[in-house]
This record gives sequence, structure tokens and C-alpha cells, in this order.
Amino acid sequence: MRVPNSAGNYSTGAGATLGGTGTINLNLDVKGSVTVSTGFLAPGDGAPGVLNINGILNMSSIGTLRVELGGDFPGNGPNFYDQLNMTNPTAATNVSFAHIAVSLVNGFRPQPTNVFYIFTRAGSSAFGVTQPFDGYPEGATINIGSGFTGKVTYKANWTGNQATSMVTGGNDMAIVVVPEPSSAILLGLGMLALFSFGRRQT
Repeated sequence: MRVPNSAGNYSTGAGATLGGTGTINLNLDVKGSVTVSTGFLAPGDGAPGVLNINGILNMSSIGTLRVELGGDFPGNGPNFYDQLNMTNPTAATNVSFAHIAVSLVNGFRPQPTNVFYIFTRAGSSAFGVTQPFDGYPEGATINIGSGFTGKVTYKANWTGNQATSMVTGGNDMAIVVVPEPSSAILLGLGMLALFSFGRRQT
């Protein structure tokens, strides 16, 4: 089910998906709710996309946020990554122990410098729970697919621009890519070789 640029209350049933791009509860005077019980919340849904919710979000412990990573920036299309934005600073976000499923799409291979700001929140309040998704605490390792992993943070600061956003100083959720094991080994061997060469020259 797709509900872009619409107002009202929405909920998912067993196996159903609420997704798309645009804004749910576009009218700022209408502060409805989105409830994900046994189904999925999927920005983009089928291809990466940006979904805004101007209202309350309730996700049960068996509801799932589905995130696709296809590029370095959030946006609508195959070469972007999914982003969920809670645009109402006074609306509650209830996601304690909800599930999250992250995957790489369209052959995208992230770099160690990549940061994915996947869940942003207006206002300054924290998530309110220490383990929002799948019991991942701050700094936990998460599998993002194809052998890649990342570190979870709930303290990122999304400014509306990928280049100026930061992984500290805010209340947004981000995934920071961790180097592949093979890359880390090669880097370590390179540093060891450089160190040995330097010793031989002294």
C-alpha cells in the first residue's frame, strides 16, 4: 500500500507494507498516526525513496522498518538510499524493539566513509528508549548485506544535507559503514610494511 502526500491514520496488517515517497499527513494541522503492527514500513518500497511522516509513529515489536541502500545520498530512485523523516517535533515516536531490515540494492558497494541517515526526527527529544530497533544499542554492529556491516547511532544530526550532517550532536538514526575485513587486513599489512621499511632506513 502506498500513501504519499495524504492525511489520516494508517496501519498495517500481517505481511502488509506501508511505503512510498512523499508525505503522510501533509497538512500540518492534521496530526494522524502511522501504526506498523505485524507488517512493514518501507520508504520508497521497491526502490529507495524518502518518506515523511507528520504525525505519530507506532511500531510494535514485530513490525519492521525496511531500508534499502543504493547510493551515497537519500533520494527517490535506484541510486539513492532510503530515508524516513519524522517532521513533527511534538509527535511521539514509539519503536521500542521493532525490527529493522537493511539491504544493499542495485549493486551498490558502500565505502568506509559512508554514513546513511536513515531515520531523522524533528525537534530535540531523544528516542526515549536505549534499544529502539531489534535491541541494537548505541554503537552496535548491524549487517547491511553483501558482507558489509555498520555501526548504529541514534545521536546523528541530519541537517537536510548529506555533506553538512554529522554522526554526533543530534537525535537521528544513522548507520556508519565499517570497513570490510579484507580491507582492514590489507590496511594493517600496508601499515606494517611501511613501518618495517622505515625501520630499515634508520
